[in-house]
Amino acid sequence: MTERFRNIPAEGISLTLDLAVGHIRSLEIKADGETLRPLHTAPWVEDHAITDDPRIPAGLRFLSGDFFCAPFGKSDIENAPAHGWPANSRWQFLTESRRGNATTTRFLLEKTVMGARLMKEITLRDGHPFV
Repeated sequence: MTERFRNIPAEGISLTLDLAVGHIRSLEIKADGETLRPLHTAPWVEDHAITDDPRIPAGLRFLSGDFFCAPFGKSDIENAPAHGWPANSRWQFLTESRRGNATTTRFLLEKTVMGARLMKEITLRDGHPFV
């Protein structure tokens, strides 16, 4: 089965990427006994009436957190959904490496954007509440 979500952990912070659309599904930051979840996920992402409807762009069906847009909005050059393929199509997990206190994970967009290949690189550092 194809991996749908990829969790990237570090001490005090973790991020989950939705590989179906490249959206950050969750970001959790732990500090002083509290957990902060600063990103939102649309309430319909578990509603199969919406998620299984091919008439709705994938980026809207699985809308969450943060995502890369290329282009921002609707393209007048390439036949792609609003916000482009990076926010609406599958990302492939490539590698994850640990160096010192940092975990770096790389993903590749399975489609091209105006002929370009896109790679997403996410680094989390232990004890740092930033992506």
